[in-house]
Amino acid sequence: MTRVGITGHRDLLEPTCELVSAAIATHLGRFDSIDGISSLAEGADQIFAEQVLEAGGALTAVVPSAHYTRSFETLADVVAFAGERGVPTTVVWPPGSRRG
Repeated sequence: MTRVGITGHRDLLEPTCELVSAAIATHLGRFDSIDGISSLAEGADQIFAEQVLEAGGALTAVVPSAHYTRSFETLADVVAFAGERGVPTTVVWPPGSRRG
């Protein structure tokens, strides 16, 4: 299994999202088996997570802080984060944080 991690910009315009999605899909298409590693932040991180799942890969979510969802700008971003969090095979939590 190939492990691929990402971090990227959060505030992307729709045309940029489409370009980023296509580029990530092309890159991931080179691998037979993928474990994608992402904090699932809005923008590039969630686009990456979607493409990993589209490619049939596993997803490892790295939650960087106990109150991570407070950093999201809109309710839609929190809903997308929560939806993606339901999918990962692994969630890495910060030490001492409340899980879930």
